[in-house]
Amino acid sequence: MRPWYNPGLHARLRPDLRVGLRMNRQTAARRLLPLATLILATTVAGCGNGQFSGKVTIAKPANVVFSWITQSEKRRQWDTSIVKETSLNNLPPGVGARNLEVIDMDGHQMELAAEVTEYEPGRRLRLHLVGSGMDLRAGYDLTEAAGVTTVDYQGDFQVTNWFMKPMATMIQDGSVKKMNADLARLKSVVEAQPL
Repeated sequence: MRPWYNPGLHARLRPDLRVGLRMNRQTAARRLLPLATLILATTVAGCGNGQFSGKVTIAKPANVVFSWITQSEKRRQWDTSIVKETSLNNLPPGVGARNLEVIDMDGHQMELAAEVTEYEPGRRLRLHLVGSGMDLRAGYDLTEAAGVTTVDYQGDFQVTNWFMKPMATMIQDGSVKKMNADLARLKSVVEAQPL
């Protein structure tokens, strides 16, 4: 074995190196302590949770807007993150229908299993999505007044992968930005359609 790989022998030959090694370990500990504290604090404190919401008013009846939210081919025209959707149980839209969604978030593809938990045509859609270290609950509430529909979107998520928990704020910020852009696109696409 080479002497520089044996700390005991190395310390006997060159006592000044032992101090140097100790300082390097102390420096490393000082540098890693904030990171270790952050990871521990976010894991223990339950960080990794987030909420987001958005609202848009669309000059079309609620049943028309609802079809753009629930029908896969129409949804792809305004929700740019959807790469692929596959039905898991071949049920028509409604409670219990399950899909596998492949989405693209800033160049990273994720698979999410989505299940419809509430379904009221023209009024409400609630989903539970799980996968890729995430547990997400999201929903759309639609209210109509004089042929104008207000779409209220809200969601909350929990990062289930402990390694990703410190990134929850970035995930939330990205989700809010994407959601607002998607709702604006939904408005423009639906309002451009003839009645």
